[in-house]
Amino acid sequence: MSEEDETLYVAMRVKDMPTPPIPCVKLVCSGGCGEEVWVDKNVERIWSKVPVLCMNCSVKAMDSSKEEVDLVIAPETIGTVKKFFKGHRHTRT
Repeated sequence: MSEEDETLYVAMRVKDMPTPPIPCVKLVCSGGCGEEVWVDKNVERIWSKVPVLCMNCSVKAMDSSKEEVDLVIAPETIGTVKKFFKGHRHTRT
């Protein structure tokens, strides 16, 4: 199995985050649940080549994997991740 076959893009479900704090487009989760997910417009070169899964389907995929799972954040997305958490800071209790 190639590294590309083992790579997944994990995305937030639209119903869990109705308005993303970053520029995004909607896709359908390729994990089989049929949920719409948000993907970062700025990293299309990544998500256009690999399966895009919602958080729930990605956890199921990792749990069913017989191999160790590594999580990698692409360097281009670090700024986006920071903006995401900064945008959700007000929701913490």
